[in-house]
Amino acid sequence: MDSLTSRLNNPKKEKKMRKTYYSVLTALVLTASGCLPGTQVPDEIVEAVSIIAVSNGFQPRKPHYMLEQFVPAVTTDKKQRSQLASVLLDAITSDQTTPAGRTVLAQHLAKIADNSDLRKLKRMLGNPQTEADIRIALGETAASQIKRESLKVYEAEIKSNDPAKQISGLSGISRYYPKAAPQHCLNMINSENHAVYATAIRLLAELDANVLMMELSRLNKENQLKVMHVIEEQKLTDIVPIAEPVIRFNKGGEKKVLLVTGLEYPGHPWRETAPMLAGFLAQDKRLEVSYIEDPRILAQSVLNSYDVIVLNYQNHQVPAPDGALANLKRVVEDGKGLVLMHFACGAFIDWETKVVNTEFAEIAGRVWNPNLRGHDPRGLFRVQITDTDHPITKGLTDFDTDDELYTCLDGTLPIQVLATAKSKVDQKDYPMAFVLTPGKGRTFHCVLGHDLKAMNDTVGELYRHGTLWTARLE
Repeated sequence: MDSLTSRLNNPKKEKKMRKTYYSVLTALVLTASGCLPGTQVPDEIVEAVSIIAVSNGFQPRKPHYMLEQFVPAVTTDKKQRSQLASVLLDAITSDQTTPAGRTVLAQHLAKIADNSDLRKLKRMLGNPQTEADIRIALGETAASQIKRESLKVYEAEIKSNDPAKQISGLSGISRYYPKAAPQHCLNMINSENHAVYATAIRLLAELDANVLMMELSRLNKENQLKVMHVIEEQKLTDIVPIAEPVIRFNKGGEKKVLLVTGLEYPGHPWRETAPMLAGFLAQDKRLEVSYIEDPRILAQSVLNSYDVIVLNYQNHQVPAPDGALANLKRVVEDGKGLVLMHFACGAFIDWETKVVNTEFAEIAGRVWNPNLRGHDPRGLFRVQITDTDHPITKGLTDFDTDDELYTCLDGTLPIQVLATAKSKVDQKDYPMAFVLTPGKGRTFHCVLGHDLKAMNDTVGELYRHGTLWTARLE
């Protein structure tokens, strides 16, 4: 497995190695399960299992989605269910399967397994290398095997260095001492073992999802990513509530603005820039400015109740919430406003392929292309107002700012450029702010605002004018 992992970390060999591994493992599970061409379990599902087996997380998303759709369909077909269970068992027991892959596949198996399959799976609980992964996968099935012990026994297990014992302790304390469990679950989010921290997050979500979401903002960036990832991976969206947006400024204002943040590239201090941006927007009393640190709201129907959506968000190494882009795109094209701040140009990226979704480009105008040079070295540069007649830039003059001069935007849709800056690296002009009208909506896209130092008053005025224009208050 170490050899496999090292090769996966080599970009030059990754694609070729993955293709070889998928074909070999697919052949193995096809042969072992009897799922040869023409049988009821499609080859593409077997291949999806093979891809998930070697994955180290929730990417690539497509095979996960395929399996999620296929598993419920086999529950009423005994032969097909049995064949799929065999495919899953063979992949789970493979020495080349990663812990993360084993966890996901075992979860699917637990949904369709009969008593014989469960007995085979439970026998793996005695294997120190797989016990932690299987225990989380079996969930309540495994937890039901845990006998009641004293609180001290469970706490001792949690403090041990054995992941299997840690998960046993978390499961036991959550089942028998639920009042003491939340703090232990929060502590174990710090674990480096995927199965351990995923168990802690799942159990805490089941015990008290409100505590999980309240504590989320207090966690460090790494642990926040873990929580967001596990919520998607474990499909906890239904039990982890989406917080209500908080009206920060100008309650009852003529137009309702929702600033969505809560996840970004680690180098972008959204906890500082998002509140400052909200303050800049609120200087116009016609704008009621609400704020939320949970991007899952982008997939909710409540988005329709706002006139403008402001994104200070980028799904760094975490899948975007299911349905978020489709919902946002529909809302904007139906007539709402969209404001994109700085690295929001890279939102809705597929972290497996490093490609931003083309549907996002249709409402963003230009999007981050990781294959292009990212930006000039951080420093001073002059922003030139190129369209002095547009309502957003009317009255503004050229200004200096200390920021990142983005050179990474890509796209072919017609846009109206309002401001540019000349790169000191290649002497080319690059758009800093522009607008477009997707469908019936309006988009203002500005790549300025890396941090507080970059959020000067003129940049704030530019964002405020852009928001007013998208809200049709120009």
